[in-house]
Amino acid sequence: VQIVGRRVTGEIQDGIAAQYGLSAAEVRVATHLLAGVPLKQIADVLGNSVNTIRVHRRNLYRKLGVNRHFDMLRLLGG
Repeated sequence: VQIVGRRVTGEIQDGIAAQYGLSAAEVRVATHLLAGVPLKQIADVLGNSVNTIRVHRRNLYRKLGVNRHFDMLRLLGG
């Protein structure tokens, strides 16, 4: 199942990741967050704990310069 459209996924992987210094794990988490997938489901799909996903989300917010999920969505075009 493809969770996020190719345009958004490709932009995160190709441009935004480099621009903001996102790790591969942060890109995977961002892709799922943009699709509205709950943290527990992201953790299950990626084989991580919910706490690990929260850490990746916190790092995403810090690197993107946002404080809220809504701001990340606006920035990344989700």
